[in-house]
Formats: sequence, C-alpha cells, structure tokens
Amino acid sequence: MFACVQENGHLEPGVLVVTEAEQTGAFTRNFNPLVEAGDVRWPARRAMYEPMMVYEPVRGDYVPWLATSCTFDDKSTVLTCELRPNVRWSDGKPFSAKDVVFTFEMLRKYPAADGRGVWSFIERVDATSPLTVSFVF
Repeated sequence: MFACVQENGHLEPGVLVVTEAEQTGAFTRNFNPLVEAGDVRWPARRAMYEPMMVYEPVRGDYVPWLATSCTFDDKSTVLTCELRPNVRWSDGKPFSAKDVVFTFEMLRKYPAADGRGVWSFIERVDATSPLTVSFVF
C-alpha cells in the first residue's frame, strides 16, 4: 500500500480495477496502438489493444491471446494463426481474420505507421478462413 493511495476495500462483483506498476505524473494520454513512442505507457498499449500472442517472460514463451495458435510451415516462410472463436469488438461485431488483414494492410498503405518495419519482412497477409490468417514472409 502506498501512502498516497486510498485502499479500495471490498469491490462489487464485476468491478475491474487496473493499476499501473509504474508511478508517473507525466502520463502521455496517447491511445494509438501504432505509435512507437517511448513515452506511451502500459495501459495504452497492453490493456486496450490486444495482441495475437502475449510473451510470458518467466516461462520464456508465448501465451495464446486473440490467436489460439500460430505455427510455421516446413520452410518457415508462412506463419498461420488460428483465431479465438467468439471474440467480439466493443460494438458487439465479431472479430475475424479480415480484421487482422485490415490492420496489416493499413500499415502497408501508411508506411509512417509501420514503426517496426513489419512490411520489410512480410510479403502478404491472407485471411484463409474467417478464423485463420496467414503471414507470408
């Protein structure tokens, strides 16, 4: 318990409290998931925008998140990800492989948004079924 933080006490069922481990008074309120600025804090990058897989540093591997699995072909040139069924956007619409393709195509269309240069490695991204997306390297 920090001296400047009031104790939460008992919360009603269904109440989620997200706390940030990093204490800072200069939080940059930038919620753009494509910005690679060093001052974008955890809540803006990890709590609002969900990845395909989450890296688990204790075990040293990836935990399925929006994808249930990702596997390379025999030549390691195609990564195929199976998406979790029944995932919905905040408006209730289903999440699909077409949404993943859209995101990556947006990075290709606007190279300034491709801060990590993913299109220097990827040849194309295909929705091969509603819940399957393939990345061709």
